[in-house]
Amino acid sequence: MEAILGGHPFRLIAEHGASLRGPGKKEWERLDRNVNYAWKEELLTILRLYEQATPGSTIEEKHASIVWHYRKADEDFGAWKAKQLTEELSALTANYPIKVRHGKRMVEVSAAENNKGAAVARLLEQNNNYEVALCAGDDLTDESMFELSRPRLLTIKVGIGPTRARFRISDPATFRHFLDGTFNGYAPGYDPAQNLIPLVAIVRVELPSDSLAVSFELLGPPGG
Repeated sequence: MEAILGGHPFRLIAEHGASLRGPGKKEWERLDRNVNYAWKEELLTILRLYEQATPGSTIEEKHASIVWHYRKADEDFGAWKAKQLTEELSALTANYPIKVRHGKRMVEVSAAENNKGAAVARLLEQNNNYEVALCAGDDLTDESMFELSRPRLLTIKVGIGPTRARFRISDPATFRHFLDGTFNGYAPGYDPAQNLIPLVAIVRVELPSDSLAVSFELLGPPGG
């Protein structure tokens, strides 16, 4: 992410809000200094058992979370094991401030204090002079952003699946085209709204390119 966006004046938010790098900064700031991660080692033991039992699956350990990926596993078997793992972890962590998420071909365990919605809410409170804020994503973990009730907040679900977002766009390529036109201008006669499927209400949205608040969620390690 740094390699792709590091040269731009963006604020980068990593690991569901646990890390932040301000515009023009090189160092990352930890926002989770008061979060207890003592649970990680115990739950890692369980994830390793599922890794051994599911050929093609892998474990990714981040500072603020642990993730069991099954992208390279047999699709049906991986999904079945993921359901088992999600249920087992949810039962074990029910009385603790821990969030278990079954996302796109992965199961993630993280501290409940860290989530994308809280990170975006904090960002908007600190920078409330924006005209439009745009939140978009294709994963279950993005729903905490879509659930926010904030003025001038445009939420877009990329792809299929149930969502709390106000709009849906078909795929990442179409979303990239939408963003490119938003920042750089569209061809004469092109209406960007034609790719936005309203899910709550039909709204005509004008996105001023010089005042768009952009929040990027870095899903991997800050330097990765």
